[in-house]
Amino acid sequence: MEPYVFLYPEQHIEEIQAAFEKFKSQVELFTEQPGEINQDFIRLIYDLSHVVHHHGFGGEFLEKCFAFLETHPESLSPDARSSLVQAIIVLHNHKVIDTVDLIDHFVPLFRLNDKNVRRTIYGHFFNRIPYHQTPQIKKELQKYVQHEDPRVSFKTLKLIIDIFHKENKEDPQTINFIARCIDLKNPRLVNAIVSFFLDPYTPKQESLIDEDDLEEMRREAEHQILINGKTKKNKKQLEKIKHMKASIPQDPVQVLGSLDDPLKLTIRLFSLLSQPEHVKIFKTRETQLRAMELISKLIFQFSLDFDKFFTWSERFIRPNYEDITKLLSIVASAVHSTTNVDTVAEVCRTIANNFVVDHLDEEVQIVGMNTIREICARNPHGMTPELLEDLTAYKKSDRKGVVMAARGIIQVFRENRPDILPKRERGKPTDDAEEPLAFGEQRSSNVLGELGEIAMTRLLTDEEIEKIKKGKADEIGDDDNNPDDSIIDETTLTEGSRVHKRTKEEIVAAAKEGKPEKHSFHNKKEDKTAGFSNKDKLKFKPFMLTRFRQESGRIKNKNLSAVQKDKKKREGKLKTLKMR
Repeated sequence: MEPYVFLYPEQHIEEIQAAFEKFKSQVELFTEQPGEINQDFIRLIYDLSHVVHHHGFGGEFLEKCFAFLETHPESLSPDARSSLVQAIIVLHNHKVIDTVDLIDHFVPLFRLNDKNVRRTIYGHFFNRIPYHQTPQIKKELQKYVQHEDPRVSFKTLKLIIDIFHKENKEDPQTINFIARCIDLKNPRLVNAIVSFFLDPYTPKQESLIDEDDLEEMRREAEHQILINGKTKKNKKQLEKIKHMKASIPQDPVQVLGSLDDPLKLTIRLFSLLSQPEHVKIFKTRETQLRAMELISKLIFQFSLDFDKFFTWSERFIRPNYEDITKLLSIVASAVHSTTNVDTVAEVCRTIANNFVVDHLDEEVQIVGMNTIREICARNPHGMTPELLEDLTAYKKSDRKGVVMAARGIIQVFRENRPDILPKRERGKPTDDAEEPLAFGEQRSSNVLGELGEIAMTRLLTDEEIEKIKKGKADEIGDDDNNPDDSIIDETTLTEGSRVHKRTKEEIVAAAKEGKPEKHSFHNKKEDKTAGFSNKDKLKFKPFMLTRFRQESGRIKNKNLSAVQKDKKKREGKLKTLKMR
């Protein structure tokens, strides 16, 4: 088509009609011989897709494209297949077809071995669907997650997850649908679901504009107007900046908090992980550990009573197990304040029997004792007095790291449960020491209790309301079931060992932590405008001007003036001797 047809398509109905008739005849020809498609036909598809929506045969053109694409999806050349997909996308942008029908035709094409087509379809849905989702669109997308082709199923689930992340808003329906998809037992689907719940999504913060940036942009625009004069473009740009608002940074949605039944998800995931018939789902050690990490996070955050996980994990708690520190951190992270006492005692006993043994290396003993310390810090009621006495005896070991680990266990029980410690290890009682909590108890904020009584007698002031808000925030921040603090870091378990040898910077930072700065060290030459001291000035003086100072340094108890006088006397005596 000529360029003027694209500029004024309403005025060139005959040219467009003739091109459309040519397209129909070529479609009938290439339906029988799809391998003979040439570049003229591809160009004709491109031209018609941009003008047919102005006339009444846009729907017919769309049906022809769909029929031709679905009849020969594999036998078409990559260029022809890509041009048909792009033409349909152009018609969708012009609202010739709605999104639900487009999903019904496009999503099955994810099974094609054409990377460009898959990428084009995926990118179009990712750019158009977010912020415009309807229940019908959600239902249509979710229908294809159960498709018989695993490629279509995986790509659709990935699209749903990416749309959820792009919108970044509370959507319990989508979150629970993703959790239910774990029943499909497709390895790629299961690993994608584990990554969705385990890896926190961070919204992009690159385009955030604060108040200071807006003010700077406004001043810059006004300055340009003063220099270049007021033009229509400058004026429009200044008005646009004035109407802009500062962006509010977005926090990622907590997906685990929106689950309707976290115990059901934990049971399903654990069955896939533990049963031998599902061994192909988690083929590598890394995927197994990630699934265990998600189970641990669910158990801790929702305080689930799921003892099977600890019993099953005990078979892997061996020093020669690969990634043993990661496994121990996962097991310790699953313990919470209401975990069964017998289960905690069994886990601690297994770790002590396999790690805290005299004939093993120092690093192995340190990792085992640090793991027991972290478990008992969360639930100290699972420790027996006999095992605790054996562990505290290691404070007299000849290995420095083992002594530090034993002292860490003693300190934990001094704070949480001093009654089971030996009397010599309990330490001196203090007046401000809090009473140890019983099994399942939690501390509450005193601020809320005091102001709650006042609120029964009078209205609270603004300052008191702020105190209540701060008290609630502190209470939430100190909660043991905070999902951000649920997983114990591996470096915590290797503290004190040669594996975790700290650098000089880490040692200095640890020494400065919690201490007020008395003075700050700085380079004297940082301030380039400052003068020199007298000592520095001597470095630039000529030697003849400093020789008296050097001689005065050699002669004790004499200042510079005395040395100079002696020098003159000697010179005078020499002159008199020469005259004689």
